[in-house]
Amino acid sequence: MQQNQQNILFIGGGNMATALIGGILANQKQQNIKISVLEISQIAAKSLQKKFPEITIFSFADEISNANNFDTIFLAVKPQNLADALQPLQKLNFWQTALIISIVAGMTTQKIQTFLNATNLKIVRVMPNTPALINQAMSGLFANANVDATNKNLAQNLLSSVGKILWLNDENQIDAITAISGSGPAYVFLFLEALQKAAQNMGFDNKQAELLALQTMLGAALLAKNNIDSGKDNFAQLRQKVTSKGGTTAAALDVFFKNNFENLVEKACQAAQQRSVELGK
Repeated sequence: MQQNQQNILFIGGGNMATALIGGILANQKQQNIKISVLEISQIAAKSLQKKFPEITIFSFADEISNANNFDTIFLAVKPQNLADALQPLQKLNFWQTALIISIVAGMTTQKIQTFLNATNLKIVRVMPNTPALINQAMSGLFANANVDATNKNLAQNLLSSVGKILWLNDENQIDAITAISGSGPAYVFLFLEALQKAAQNMGFDNKQAELLALQTMLGAALLAKNNIDSGKDNFAQLRQKVTSKGGTTAAALDVFFKNNFENLVEKACQAAQQRSVELGK
């Protein structure tokens, strides 16, 4: 008989759920973990089952009963679908004892309880990002007052399976995390697109321009990480080391500064933060 089996249910089996399932299965091998997924899309369900043959797939909410004693439940559907996804599951008794981990953008802990018609639930809100697909996520976590130290450690262990984590003291900070790291990969991809286009306009073909942009970004990020991890130069100092007075880098940066690059980035992040707030209303 298996002892201390941890039963995890994912409600929703999209890209982020897939990344989390893969990370948990790969990095928690010493643990006795059973993962189930409620995924109503037959295409997504088949893809999940093929990728992870060891997991259980539920195609309909009514397949889940009180006989399923889930310890941890991941909410992983789109914000506009959360109420409909939870409604048929409201009366199941595991909500009061399980740890609920929500990666649903904008959905507050209070709104989740409202959708479940319940109170005093143990909820950890998480904002991961798409690098979770390669175990390089940056996730912000907030635990409500009902989550004890044991459950915080559980959430931390599970989310650390796909990257770095940062605990937040205020639930409102989730909106800021969404703006910085949640949406952040798109900002990086946009800059890569622009750098690639600039290279093409200077005469490089598509693949050459792609290589130049990608390796420059990757190398710079790894150099920055090496310096930050070893307590050496910060981002500004690294930038200054590349910039000689009157040189080529200075000429380029002068264009960025004259066009309020930092202010533009801040405004973009503020727009993302505000949208996250709106989604939760």
